[in-house]
Amino acid sequence: MLHAAVVATVLSLAACASTEGDTSSGPPGTVHGHIHMSGGPGPSAGATMSATVAVSRNGHRVAGLTTGDDGAFTFSLPPGTYDLAVTGTDATCDRQRVTVTSGADQLADLTCSVK
Repeated sequence: MLHAAVVATVLSLAACASTEGDTSSGPPGTVHGHIHMSGGPGPSAGATMSATVAVSRNGHRVAGLTTGDDGAFTFSLPPGTYDLAVTGTDATCDRQRVTVTSGADQLADLTCSVK
């Protein structure tokens, strides 16, 4: 009888530990932002630009979109950790890692340096 109680306690603790910090369940959250330019000739620093924002998780692309001239993007994603990258431009652009929480909205502006 004592053995069964110990096993039940261990299993209960293991179940709690396995969900600690787990962001992979629940309704989606959103990530939004803009692509901003800095440096180089042309538009002033902080101007927005059109490019493609790629979203990947565990090294696999899961979403992407081409922004308008305002550089704005919004993604609705299941909870978890994602990497955002800008493609389709000759500029050098920052990458950003974001953690999406169920039902929450996260700002993730991306900056591209123009030479």
